[in-house]
Amino acid sequence: MHDLSNHAIIIYGFKPYGSKKLSDLKFLQTDTIPPWFYGQTTPAIIFHDQEPLQFDLYSEDSIAALAFERFNQQAHPEMLAQLSQMHIRGVTWTPYSGYDLMMLCHSEKNSPEVEKYQAAGFVPVYYWSHALIARDWFRFAEHDPILDNKNITKDFLIYNRAWSGTREYRLKFAELLCVNELETYCKTSFNPVDSDIHYQDHKYQNVNFKISTALESCLSLNTHSSAASADYNHDDYASAGIEVVLETLFDDQRNHLTEKILRPIACGVPFITVATPGTLVYLKNYGFKTFSPIINEDYDQELDSLKRMQMIIEEMNRIAKLDRADKTLLWEKLYEIADYNKKWFFSSSFHDMVVEEYQHNFHEAIDTMNQHRTGMWYKRLGEIASLNPKMGKYYNNVKPGRTQQDIDNFYKWINQNP
Repeated sequence: MHDLSNHAIIIYGFKPYGSKKLSDLKFLQTDTIPPWFYGQTTPAIIFHDQEPLQFDLYSEDSIAALAFERFNQQAHPEMLAQLSQMHIRGVTWTPYSGYDLMMLCHSEKNSPEVEKYQAAGFVPVYYWSHALIARDWFRFAEHDPILDNKNITKDFLIYNRAWSGTREYRLKFAELLCVNELETYCKTSFNPVDSDIHYQDHKYQNVNFKISTALESCLSLNTHSSAASADYNHDDYASAGIEVVLETLFDDQRNHLTEKILRPIACGVPFITVATPGTLVYLKNYGFKTFSPIINEDYDQELDSLKRMQMIIEEMNRIAKLDRADKTLLWEKLYEIADYNKKWFFSSSFHDMVVEEYQHNFHEAIDTMNQHRTGMWYKRLGEIASLNPKMGKYYNNVKPGRTQQDIDNFYKWINQNP
């Protein structure tokens, strides 16, 4: 992404990937703090593009505590209060720079979370990161001969491992499978313990998803690790008719699509999406075809989460009850579309579409950054330092790595037109 940006940038991201811990927000290009003048005059971007944004996950206290640690426990309370106002920018190694704003690369649309970050001084850069990640993770699917050797023994393939957090809806979905006796038509399993909590002890955010069924009585045990999402099982995809994709977000208004929806596409398999409203529209905007009217996709426009889930179950019931001849005809029609989607997914045109969208959004963000490079935070730090002489070393003092020439050049730079 650094090379695709075609611009000098300082990149931060969460390592290991997928983490949301503040302490895991680090440089992605190097472990070395850049020279002072470079850090002051180079735009910074945080790549938060794999997981859904959760602005309120990070409190001012947690930001101040980590900032205190990163400043070698020498930052003063006034400075920590200022850093906590910067939200996650405050725990980066270059919170004070000539740029008043910091870029945030994300992967969700229709998002109030993005609006919160924008109000806190971030310039959003949308990029469908999972599209490129999935092309890498599932690259062998383009050539895997087993995927072409279809022998459909189950109507539906459903992966259901994690159900905590935003995924709690999966408990209700599993119950609906059992209540409707659909499990016999499905290749699926269930994990009774997630994040060290048994599902019967789970505290629901949405009480409409509360269940009373003993899921172990009708679903086999899921023993896969989280790493399974970075791979595919060609035997599963060769033996199931349709994948019912349980996305990360469901009971939400945001569109945040991950590798989960792209795995059946890469494997050339039709899909039904258990995701947020507008998911199929999102996919169509990227050139994919969906399966209406062969599959009733009205569920994609239903805003009520429970009703949307029930509509999906109803359509699964309809498909499951088709006779052999009708199912054979159904598979023929669906797989013609799935084959188109697979070829499009692995095409250079799709790759270029995703890349060019990122580049366009990035350069628009750079224009915004350049319109706001007054050194606002640095000047505010100076105001604090003027009232607290002990803070002088964090402001206009010469020290190793920061010469007087650097300081003079920095002030010239922020006073120049971008």
